[in-house]
Amino acid sequence: YGERVMGMPNPHKDLARAFKHYAHAAEGGNWRGQDAYAYAYFYGRGTKKDGAEAYKWALIANDSKDKDAKAALDYLKANLTAAEISDGDKRAAAWRSARHTRAAKRRPRVPARDRD
Repeated sequence: YGERVMGMPNPHKDLARAFKHYAHAAEGGNWRGQDAYAYAYFYGRGTKKDGAEAYKWALIANDSKDKDAKAALDYLKANLTAAEISDGDKRAAAWRSARHTRAAKRRPRVPARDRD
């Protein structure tokens, strides 16, 4: 996620810029973006290191049930402190709750007379 991506030269060597792209993808619900965002936080690539934030995004990415997302989550579990994991769990729950609330507010209400 800096010099090379998937073995190819990365056209976005600017890590801060890449981090912004990961943020956009992650917040939009893309599990690969969430996984990359977790990686960036864990290693401090384009941002400061934050194990709890890394765990949060790996946990959210794992909702996709993808084996790579699960492997990333397992790696973080083995390499973070119990406090970072606990904090990451809380942050992920708060993010999910806020996202669910935003989605509910956007959902159009169907008048009772139009319901089946």
